[in-house]
Amino acid sequence: MIAIFLLVLTSGGFSSESQQIVPGTAYRLTFEADGAAAGTPWEVHLRDAKGSLPIDGALEAEWQQLTPDKKAYTQLFYAPADATTFKGPL
Repeated sequence: MIAIFLLVLTSGGFSSESQQIVPGTAYRLTFEADGAAAGTPWEVHLRDAKGSLPIDGALEAEWQQLTPDKKAYTQLFYAPADATTFKGPL
């Protein structure tokens, strides 16, 4: 199963609310960020039913950076077995 999320960068920062996800499911995150400063990072958080952020629930890597010459971004990820909510990009 593949789910698609579209999240948009606003002038105040990323606009994103927590959303329910299905554990053990592959997801494709797609969002747009126009005019972002070079090197601005983004993260994805996958929380469990208690609202805790498991060690494998913080998706952050060096390549997750916005660039001024790019507008659309995509990140594929797999929801861990205990993940119940998604929030990102942050």
